[in-house]
Amino acid sequence: MMKRGMNMSGLSKEAKLFVENAVPLRTLHQKNYEEAREIMAAGAPFEAELDPIGNIVDETIKVDKGEITLRIYTPKSEGPFPIIIYYHGGGWVTGDLNTSHISCQMICAKTEHIVISVDYRLAPEYPFPVPVQDAYAAFTWVHENAKELNGIQTNISVCGDSSGGNLATVTAIATRENKGPKINAQILIYPVTDLTM
Repeated sequence: MMKRGMNMSGLSKEAKLFVENAVPLRTLHQKNYEEAREIMAAGAPFEAELDPIGNIVDETIKVDKGEITLRIYTPKSEGPFPIIIYYHGGGWVTGDLNTSHISCQMICAKTEHIVISVDYRLAPEYPFPVPVQDAYAAFTWVHENAKELNGIQTNISVCGDSSGGNLATVTAIATRENKGPKINAQILIYPVTDLTM
């Protein structure tokens, strides 16, 4: 269902389909968290010709009072590789490894970095500070295991979109304040980093 008066005559078939499927996202804030997760998981259909990469593996790691999954994307060439840790968006309530899958595979293929997507625990079941703790735990695990992953321990960047950008920022602050491992770079995609909106 399109918004009244919206003219899509100049759009390609694929763009029209994307816009039509994105319409439910406008009312996401009015849904309960379970409905919001279903809408986000369904998402707008997106097809992309993805460049091949070497490997994709899911790894479960222990965190405070639980476990989380990391999805590890490894480039095709030999390495060792720089590493990007990716935190997905979704307002700390929605999103998962699958909603960021295509982006992570593309980043891996285009940059020749290992990309590690973090399936941090979500609110309301796991309220603040659990996602922050999971984000930092994932970062320290990656640093400790970088060599086994065929990664470069001194070249780890944090990346995220929206709430994931917030987690990347907070991870960088936490490691600085805790005198932890150094972060090579922050890559922030429309991050939630201020409250002026």
